[in-house]
Amino acid sequence: MRSNNLCVEIMAIGSELLRSNFQDTNSEFLIEQLGTLGINIHFKTTVGDDRTLITTAFKNSISRSNLIFTIGGLGPTQDDITRESLATVLQKKLIFKNEILENIRNRFRRRNLSMPRVNRKQAYIIEGATILENSQGTAPGLWVNS
Repeated sequence: MRSNNLCVEIMAIGSELLRSNFQDTNSEFLIEQLGTLGINIHFKTTVGDDRTLITTAFKNSISRSNLIFTIGGLGPTQDDITRESLATVLQKKLIFKNEILENIRNRFRRRNLSMPRVNRKQAYIIEGATILENSQGTAPGLWVNS
């Protein structure tokens, strides 16, 4: 039974999550934290790094869940396509945010490193999204309303 008609889902994205020797500690942590708030998870979807599969998974999740937490796929590499896939499903544009790029550059500077060009990709957000600060990595989170 869903409490307050809220159907919550976690979508974990990344081919590594489908390997037998990999433990999805991010989902475990999120389930535990939400549980302490009295929020139950109704679905958990795990999908590999494939644009068609991710797009299909988003469409399915959106059709059945009110709140979807996505984990993974926001990094700078070619297989990090969560943001692009969700933008496609929602028919929204990706918008470059210079302030995000500067935050990423500053993170590298603090470590006396040059920012690789591929990290520029992380400065794009889905149109209308709220940026969620990330103190642990370079990719900001996004809060997106469909």
